[in-house]
Amino acid sequence: MFVSFSTYALQITLSETQLSEILAATFPLSRSYEGVNVSFSKPSIKLNDVDNSISIKTFIVAQHKAQLLRANGTIKGIIEYNPQDKTLHIVKPTLSEFNLIDNQIAEAEQAIDTVKQSVGKNLPMILLIDFSQFDLGFTQAMPKKIDIVDQGITLYF
Repeated sequence: MFVSFSTYALQITLSETQLSEILAATFPLSRSYEGVNVSFSKPSIKLNDVDNSISIKTFIVAQHKAQLLRANGTIKGIIEYNPQDKTLHIVKPTLSEFNLIDNQIAEAEQAIDTVKQSVGKNLPMILLIDFSQFDLGFTQAMPKKIDIVDQGITLYF
């Protein structure tokens, strides 16, 4: 007979869809690269429970002199929980894919090259959840442990 006692009083699993909705609150992310303003929006998360990585499909708009370029892309990174900061964030995010949808920029090659040059380079850390702002409705407790599971993240309180 195997008896198991949990050391956690509560566990909650957030799905990839729920995490995408939470992340959408911190988007759009905007950056400027060599005079081209780039905005990432409409995040959709896919988690990998084997290596704690995350892929974020995103819509990209690049603006140069009031002209626009639109693309789809994927940002990849590693999920990390910091109990001291009470945050769950994406470290070492990189733009790993860039697929042009349409382009209205007259001198597009520079803008496209500028955005493509950011592929593989680290973007600033992305905040996923600030637990000091996370309201469960009945507790302000911080997670003691976080696991990436199949298609979600489980928080243990």
